[in-house]
Amino acid sequence: MGDGALDSFLIWLRDHSVDTSKVTLRHTNDAGTGLFFADPAPSVPSAEEYGLFDIPLELTITADAVWTYSKSKSDQRLTQLLFAARDSFFPRHHPATYIQTFLLYERYIDPSDTSPWRRYIEVLPQAQDFLGLPIFWDSKDHALLQGTRLESAVKAKLRRLHSDADTIIRHVKELWNVDIDASMWMWADAVYWSRIIDAESQDGDSQIGDPMENKTLMMVPLVDFANHSSTASNARWVLDTSKQTFTLVTLEGSTLRPGEQIFISYGTKSNAELLFMHGFCEPDNDVLGEWVTSVEHVFSGETNSDMLALAKIEWLKQSGMAPILRLNGDQISNETIVMFALAVITPDDGLSFQLGENDSLLLTIGNVQIIEDNPMASLERAILDAKEGRSILQKACHLLSTVIRHHLEQACRPSDHSPDSNTRNASLVRHNDTRLLSAALSTLEAS
Repeated sequence: MGDGALDSFLIWLRDHSVDTSKVTLRHTNDAGTGLFFADPAPSVPSAEEYGLFDIPLELTITADAVWTYSKSKSDQRLTQLLFAARDSFFPRHHPATYIQTFLLYERYIDPSDTSPWRRYIEVLPQAQDFLGLPIFWDSKDHALLQGTRLESAVKAKLRRLHSDADTIIRHVKELWNVDIDASMWMWADAVYWSRIIDAESQDGDSQIGDPMENKTLMMVPLVDFANHSSTASNARWVLDTSKQTFTLVTLEGSTLRPGEQIFISYGTKSNAELLFMHGFCEPDNDVLGEWVTSVEHVFSGETNSDMLALAKIEWLKQSGMAPILRLNGDQISNETIVMFALAVITPDDGLSFQLGENDSLLLTIGNVQIIEDNPMASLERAILDAKEGRSILQKACHLLSTVIRHHLEQACRPSDHSPDSNTRNASLVRHNDTRLLSAALSTLEAS
């Protein structure tokens, strides 16, 4: 991205009544283009929040805005592509589907399109700016994540991205006779997830909903150039629905000096989350975050026949659940214990399956049939009330301890102190994983 594109972007903002006199955009050494306090700039009171600029909501990119724009065009091929993407990916991440498809269209399918956001899209990061994201790493660097919580997450995301890209590539060829490739769809995905803001959540945690109802997930020009810091943030954003603006304000008590970089917080996130979503880690980040991994394999242990294991897994899926291990910091939820209890319980403990209507599986423990409306709570109560309930829970905790120890052994491989940024970031993730698993194991052993 050249300075000319940045200048055109700032002119576009000013043409839409955005006062950018207090800020400027500059290239940083390690975080792309950043947002800085202007130099020279007016003094900013440190005792109270101070507005730096307002972005009209009409300038933000939302799924609803993309849809409205596509319908306004005389050429309806963009609308047809949005329809195709929606139908192909339903019901997954609707806002992402609409906005990613639009970004792909603007950058690679019809770069000459004169959409209202053209100047903004021209200054979005290039593909090479996302090389820190694990989805863009090569196989050698992917090996650095072996045994971490990101290993399976990255593999799963790459499978989904390539599958989705195949669908999009086919539709683009049919509609425009234009050749695109998977890396272009991956670029759109990276732009979306690294810059999207949930206007309902100041800490940056996005919730995915229906694109025609969810208008809080948005890309906000200029605001999204503010880089993250968990320790040195000096600004935050505020949604003013009465003024229909998205405002960046200084944090109360902070003093911005002319030329100082403006930082916001992307939320309380672990290094695994930061690396997965944004492509960087923070060396002093002590947030443990959440560990989620499939434990389908534990249902095929020595206590289960192949048929029993399949029945348990099928019942979980039928009940809208998945055989996963979920650790939140050092906390082990009752749901996790109950999941492992289901893995170890046998017909000798009173477990049985019957076929219900439409070949659905009905699970019974003792004389208690598990209620479909609230299966996890019902399952927990049935296990606690079972004759061998205490023994079942002890076996579940032992199995869970074994699984956590296995992951801890995998995560404890020696860290590589190479100056390469990917190696360094993988080591930071591994360090946090080790701390999280050790804390969870201590909690389990103390209970």
